[in-house]
Formats: sequence, C-alpha cells, structure tokens
Amino acid sequence: VHGGESQADKWLHAKNVESKSKNANRVYTPEMITITEMTIPGEVNKQVSSGICGAGGMSIGMSGRDANLLQCKKGELEK
Repeated sequence: VHGGESQADKWLHAKNVESKSKNANRVYTPEMITITEMTIPGEVNKQVSSGICGAGGMSIGMSGRDANLLQCKKGELEK
C-alpha cells in the first residue's frame, strides 16, 4: 500500500528535519529513513489494518523490512 507521506511529513516537521527532493523525488537522509520507518509501519500500517478488520475484513500489516521482503539499491537521479 502506498501512502502515509503526510503522517511522515508531520513527524519530520515535529522533529525539525528538513524534507528534501530532487527532480520530484524525495531524497532520504538516514534520519528521515528512521522517522519514516517509525511512522508508516508503526502508525499508518496499523491504522489501515485496524480499519479493514473493524469493517469485517481480514488484514495484517507488514513492512518491507520484515523477513527482508524488499531489498533496495541506491540509485542515481537523472539530471
């Protein structure tokens, strides 16, 4: 599920961490990654799963870090 950037932005602002972008892509610092990982899997994911379960569906929340489901390589942004 995509989303949760508004909540991450709220926490970045609260922690006085400046959000940067280049060519419309967000550029993440290690501090931004830490805050985003706390926000999206820790807050947004639980809200989405709870909402689905509360409406009678079945849902679990997972992070891309769980069991190394997602692995990424640092890329170069086009100029």
